[in-house]
Amino acid sequence: QRERVLPHSEEAERGVLGAMLLDADRVIDLCLAKRMNREFLHVQAHQVLFEQMVSMHQELQQVDILPLSQQLRARDLLEKIGGPSMLEQLVDATPTVAHVEFYINIVYQKYVMRALVRRATETIDACFDPDNDAETVLGDAEQAFFEITDLQEGGAEEWSALVKQSMSKIEQVFQTKRGLTGLPTGFQ
Repeated sequence: QRERVLPHSEEAERGVLGAMLLDADRVIDLCLAKRMNREFLHVQAHQVLFEQMVSMHQELQQVDILPLSQQLRARDLLEKIGGPSMLEQLVDATPTVAHVEFYINIVYQKYVMRALVRRATETIDACFDPDNDAETVLGDAEQAFFEITDLQEGGAEEWSALVKQSMSKIEQVFQTKRGLTGLPTGFQ
């Protein structure tokens, strides 16, 4: 039986990275709107490049071949990702950023598929563990797949953000002595 390769698209990953080098502001914002991080990319060199470019962008540095090469060289990563020619190939293979949303979607879909494979494998392994009971394995599997669905749908806000938002509303009601803090019943 031949070994299966996890779902991924090197071409789409290169398309995203090349577009980042051509129009970092727009493309990185599109990636972050999808909550992309290095894990979304399958190829390790692509993960390194993505993380470095996002970091540079967030530090308000220019993101193009020269500063990226310098940053990677300073961290001893340039040769590990394929050298300066790798960066030039990314730009050469990406003549326009017009299709970047299509590439981002492919990368995103492949990431979700890898997450499904990982969770399904964990569930299968748990089924063969004699110390597990069916209800526990089923509950864990449901939670794992719910998290993937949550990712697919854009996810809920982080818990800390929700707590801050709720506390802000409570403080406002407390300070102004006005505001609805429950369901109206008609009773004073």
